[in-house]
Amino acid sequence: MKQGVKPGGRCKKCAMNLGDRCWAFTRPRDEWKRGRCRGMNDEALLRRFHEWENEPHVKTQKELRQDKFRKRLAKPAVRRTARIRLWQHR
Repeated sequence: MKQGVKPGGRCKKCAMNLGDRCWAFTRPRDEWKRGRCRGMNDEALLRRFHEWENEPHVKTQKELRQDKFRKRLAKPAVRRTARIRLWQHR
């Protein structure tokens, strides 16, 4: 059976759980086979992870496109009111 790279249910509390993958391990489910994940309470590994998180990163094309779309949606919509034709309401 093919081994997945997604974190398992026990990885929910871990800070290094990125949702679709683990920051520290390529196969996080295999880490739990020995009873406890090595990265769960490892202070040095968590420190390196937080340093990596705080580093500036270059946005991908997808992220730039999403930001542009969100900014466009954030602008307030201009409400167009119906024009009253004076010659019809006399």
